[in-house]
Formats: sequence, structure tokens, C-alpha cells
Amino acid sequence: MSSKLLMPIKGRIISFVLAIIFQGVLIEFSSGMESKEGDDSLREEFAVHSVFQTIPLTLDTVFFLEKDKGSSSRSLLPMDVSANDLIRFLSVDDKSRMRLVARRYRDYIDLTFFGPVYDPHMDIKTFSSEISEGTIGSNIFGLLEPARYRIIIASDKCTNEEFLDDLLALKSSKGLQIEIVTGQDRSTCTALSKPQYSEIIYRSIPSNPDRSGKMHNKFIIVDDDLVITGSPNLTLAAYSYNVESFVAIQHKFVARLYLRYYEYIISGKDKYDHTQDEYMRVGKMMHIFNNAIGNPIQVCLAPILDIKTFVIRELNSLGIIDINMFLVSRASTPDDDIVDTLLSAVRDGAAVFIKVDENQYQGTDYMPRALAPLKASGAAVYTVLKKPERFRTRTKQISTIPQFHDKLVLMRHKDGSKKVFIGSAGFTDNVQDNFNLENMVLLKIPGVYDLLFAHFSAIDNSRSNLVVTAL
Repeated sequence: MSSKLLMPIKGRIISFVLAIIFQGVLIEFSSGMESKEGDDSLREEFAVHSVFQTIPLTLDTVFFLEKDKGSSSRSLLPMDVSANDLIRFLSVDDKSRMRLVARRYRDYIDLTFFGPVYDPHMDIKTFSSEISEGTIGSNIFGLLEPARYRIIIASDKCTNEEFLDDLLALKSSKGLQIEIVTGQDRSTCTALSKPQYSEIIYRSIPSNPDRSGKMHNKFIIVDDDLVITGSPNLTLAAYSYNVESFVAIQHKFVARLYLRYYEYIISGKDKYDHTQDEYMRVGKMMHIFNNAIGNPIQVCLAPILDIKTFVIRELNSLGIIDINMFLVSRASTPDDDIVDTLLSAVRDGAAVFIKVDENQYQGTDYMPRALAPLKASGAAVYTVLKKPERFRTRTKQISTIPQFHDKLVLMRHKDGSKKVFIGSAGFTDNVQDNFNLENMVLLKIPGVYDLLFAHFSAIDNSRSNLVVTAL
């Protein structure tokens, strides 16, 4: 079906055709979605099993929204109709540009995931502070330059004023909307409160008194089809001289999922209230995406889905596990945490190699305690120190204190299959106890593994600015 037929002016023709198709179900199309959305009292469960199973639409109103033209169509369904039956009459082009909106649940479902799992334009690029051309910052800015209308940044810390100045210049030249959300970091609040950054929409998210709800994410959404995620905060250190890595995922559903997660982050509501609309919307979309058969990408957006559960269910039947991790500690229940799962993997014959930050290892008591059982089990544990150096920014020269700030897990199964975890989350107690707002992606794509394994392998003593020490 052509998208043009979904315009309100063609409503009576379509209602006639679909009335025949659905044996008398009346379908009418009209414009204006915003005023038609239901309120909380109308919320019902939207049953989702898998994107390839029948999904009953027991709701009395469903909308098709054609995002490109900003028009919408209202569809009245007085009886149960499966989503699969409804959308099979839409073309691939229609499905790639439209969303299904359930009025009573006030949810957004990407139609492409009731058909093919892949965005037809899906692309994933990897970036390494050690082997990519340019710096982390220059590569990220290169991904932002094509933005058409909006850039959203979530970063625990955001103090790189030279990068912020470049963002403002990009905003001015293209008329972009720039939004930034951070944790409650004092240096960040000071930087972003300066008058020259008043055109940036800035929000700081406070943690709860018990340390839960800490906004520790690191992701960027560009327009409606690109997500950047990995270890770098928006700081001079991360963007210029730390050891960091990230991926850029071009995928419409992933971008829309992260946008809903961003709306959840800035909602001002209790982040652990599973009855709130924003929480349920993200959870439902994650369920659809992560359970799509054959989907090579899975997404974890904590605390809605907790990082520990997301990680440990993948740490089985593995031959080799390579880990770059800034911080490692034990969960409050260590008998079922990530370290315990890695110990089980070693006992099952997996070769485990883990690299951690030297300064954090020497400066904390929890890092040596957490890593001691892995060392004793036969896992290979290393500390990484990147040597200080003089570094010149555009405006000044500084002495650096680099960090090994990576958050990366590379897994090779005994059958040769490969997969990668990458995102904002370290293996700390806060993360494993689900106290933080974090994101992580699982990529079951051999080419991505190979490129990030090259990054992992480049961190050795052959590089003059690195000291890698076996414990």
C-alpha cells in the first residue's frame, strides 16, 4: 500500500477496502493524533510475545503516524485484529517510515519490527582511541556534523568546553536543537551554566539519597537514526587522551528506543516506578527489540533492564573472554555476580583475559579484592597505565593524567561465533546492584568483534605510552 493512500483525504476508500479485508471491521482515517491520545485511566496491557507472533490489538483505537510528513491517520477497531494482519498490507517503504501507536497504552512500536528485523539502512562503525585515525572527539564530531535537526547527549560528565563551542557553532550553522543530560557533577554544572551555553537545553539528574538513580550513561542520539555509545564521557580527557572505545549504530528502531529512554531519564519521575508511562514504554520496546528472532543487536537500558542480568546470561559456553574494564568490584550478593560468573566460565574451560586501570587498582581496596579470585582461578589479569604527557588544546597546554577508561567485553564461543558488549557500564557494585542509569549493547556481529579485538590487542607493551603489567 502506498503511503499516499494513508492520507486522510483517502480515508473513505481505505475504510471500504479494509472493511472487506477484515470482514466488516470499520476503518476510518482522520488527522490529528496528539489530541486523541488517551489518559492514564485508559491504559491497558499491550500483549507482545515476539515480533513474529500474532499480537492482538484489543485496544479500541490505533494510529498510524507518517513521520516524514507529520500527518496521522486514525483507525477505529471495534473488534480484535492482529497487528500482523493489519500491517501485512503496508509496503516495506511504509513500514520503514511509520509507527504504530496504541492509544490506551500510549505506546510507540516501530512497524519494521513486525516484519524484517533489520533496518534496511543498518550500519555499525567502531572507534578506538588506540587504532582509529583521529581522536575520540574528532571522530564523534564527524558523526555529529551531518545532523539535520537534533542532537541529544547523555553523559555522566560534560566539561569539554572546546567541544561544546564546536557544538554551538554547528547549532548556529544548521539551526540544530542541542540537548544535554548529565549526572549531578559539580564541574559539569559549572561549565554548562556559563552564559555562552544558554542555547543548549541542559538538565542535571540528581541521584537518590541511597545512591540509586545515578545518571552514568554515555550515549548520543543524532536525529532519528543514529546512536553513539561506549565508554567516553564528554570530557577533554575522554575525547583526547584516555583509552576509550565506542560504536556508532545507524538504526531507526535503536535510535527511537534510546529517544524513549532519554524521555524516561528527564521525566522527573521515580526511575524505579515500573507503573509510570515512560518506564513501561521503554520496557515494551526493549522486549520487542531484544526478542526479535535473528536480531544481531540487543540493548540494555538500566535500571529498566539490569546490566548484571544482561551480561551474565551471555557468559556461558565461551572459549575466550577478553575484557577491558575501568573498574571492577563485587555486587552486594557476590555469589551470583559478574565475577562469580567469570569464575564459573574459567572452571568450564574458558580462557579469561582482563585488563583494568592501574591507578584505580592501586588506589582502591575493592579492585584487588574483586580480582583476587580471578587471578587464583587462572584468569590472566593485567593493569594498564597510560603515561602522563604534555598535551596542547586549542587554547592551552596541560599535563595529562590519562585513564584506562574502557568498558568492553569480547566473547568467542567454542563454536567460533563472536559477540561484544560495549556501553557505559563498568563492573562495579552500583552497576550490578542496579543503582545506576546505564546503557549497554550486545552486538553479535563478527566484523564488529574483529575491529574491537584489534583495539583490545593494541593495548600492550609494544606501545611506548602504555605500561601493561601482569598481576
